[in-house]
Amino acid sequence: MRLLASSIGLVALLAMAGLASGSRGPVGGIGSTPDIDELVVSVGSTTPSPPAVDDPTDLASPICVELQQVRALSDEVSVIIGDALEEMTAPPGEMDEALVLARFRDAADLIDRSLPDLLDAYESAARMAPAEVAADLGAVEDGTALLAPTIVDTMRAVRSLDGLGAIDRALATPEMADAAVEAGQASLRLDGFTIPTCGFSFSNASP
Repeated sequence: MRLLASSIGLVALLAMAGLASGSRGPVGGIGSTPDIDELVVSVGSTTPSPPAVDDPTDLASPICVELQQVRALSDEVSVIIGDALEEMTAPPGEMDEALVLARFRDAADLIDRSLPDLLDAYESAARMAPAEVAADLGAVEDGTALLAPTIVDTMRAVRSLDGLGAIDRALATPEMADAAVEAGQASLRLDGFTIPTCGFSFSNASP
């Protein structure tokens, strides 16, 4: 899901969603627990989706403007995490572990700073959206509100690359896993609205 997928390297997300998802939802299929190694690979290959339409008036729709804020934050987090992942592919002995950990903390700080505005954007878009779309936006908002603080706290607390597994463990509780699944499913359904209406994929999973 947007943000969660980007932010955690990472689900849900974040959405941010997200936090997870950003977002493609849990890696390994609906109902599975995200694995940090798979999440790192998935986020590393995620790139911003090009607009599906050329008409700029679609992007000016009030709902699309709100959701574009979510997309923009997701892409910012993806860039930061991408820097960390690129450094992690360096040959043995050449990787700068301090840089990798610093970039994860940068991502956590960005998510933390942006979370209030992100949740406001979801609420504003939901007020203007058709009922089914509003329900899915609410599910993603709820998942983001639950998952993002845990993602932020865990990413900030990591002091070594071996500690990255703590992110996976933090999201492995039934409450967190269920929230990620529900938000991920809702995020995928939202593509059916945002792609034809706004010209972009909401979930990160669609081209």
